[in-house]
Amino acid sequence: MSVNRTIYDIAREAGVSPATVSRVFSGKGYVSAKTKEKVMRVAQGFSPRHPTAVSTDAASSHVIGIIVSQRHENFFQNTIYSDIMLGISSRLLPRGYHLLMVFETSDSAMLIDMYARHRVDGFILIGMDSTNPVMRDLSRASVPMVLIGECTDNADIDSCAHVDIDDFAAARDITSFLITLGHRRIAYIAYDYKFASSYNRFLGYKSALTEAGLPFDERFVVTLDNMNEERTVNVTKHLLYQAEKPTAILALNGVISMTVYKAIADCGLSIPEDISVAGFDDNVFARHVSPAMTTVWQPSVEKGETAAEILLEALDAGVLPTKIVTMPSMILYRSSCSPPASEAKSERSAD
Repeated sequence: MSVNRTIYDIAREAGVSPATVSRVFSGKGYVSAKTKEKVMRVAQGFSPRHPTAVSTDAASSHVIGIIVSQRHENFFQNTIYSDIMLGISSRLLPRGYHLLMVFETSDSAMLIDMYARHRVDGFILIGMDSTNPVMRDLSRASVPMVLIGECTDNADIDSCAHVDIDDFAAARDITSFLITLGHRRIAYIAYDYKFASSYNRFLGYKSALTEAGLPFDERFVVTLDNMNEERTVNVTKHLLYQAEKPTAILALNGVISMTVYKAIADCGLSIPEDISVAGFDDNVFARHVSPAMTTVWQPSVEKGETAAEILLEALDAGVLPTKIVTMPSMILYRSSCSPPASEAKSERSAD
């Protein structure tokens, strides 16, 4: 039998899924003895690469796969991802590595096959969707990988090497800041909770409300299924048209923040006189828009650098990456937040 067969070929010949074949080869995950025997019989002459093989120049492809769980249009609209890619490339390119980007795939077998056939030496995953089986399957197949983001509880793996900020604490702290200004009706506009950063920031937002003794009001929480500009503008306007509208809006990221500013201007309102706005990701918009936006800064370039360094160290040592790094973040206080209008009027009356 040809040794150039792929995992797909073996799966087809054995009448099983490619994921089952990868579990047989990795020895991780349940496969019945009967199925395992059938796969191994069909797979005679096929041998997926062992992780230690990547440490030799002869076996190395000098290609690192970058797996992005986002839609490609969302990826290229968000400058945070540009910063992360800058960090990754600044560490990998000088070492002679090339980058191969893969968007929105759940085809674990394809990725495992790329590794087994020496087409990539490992993967860096950016913001994986918790419902995507890729992270679980790569882990079970002992493929070197590092996640930029948090490893979600339902990823069905014990742990994974990853780099991120503490999204829960960051969202809690910036929400608490708005509360200290006197805001009691704080809206939160987020993206799909399948992403750990979105879900953990939502939990941090709720935690700050609870700590302050404020009720959680579902009317002030919007979850977007995509970051389409028109959709985001419309949901923001819906919040502002409510009889009891929010006095502050917290946006999940810089892309959402830009559309929130547009919706507020369309409604003839002013920031921060009529409504305060805070967000995440200190991008160019946040720094140069008027008024400049209060935001959570995170070291996006450094996240990319650190993820690449963790993967390179593991490849050089011939082991699987295991390191977990939590990076710092901080609130940058700018001009987009002030006490709500009712509070400001009360202060002027007291004077």
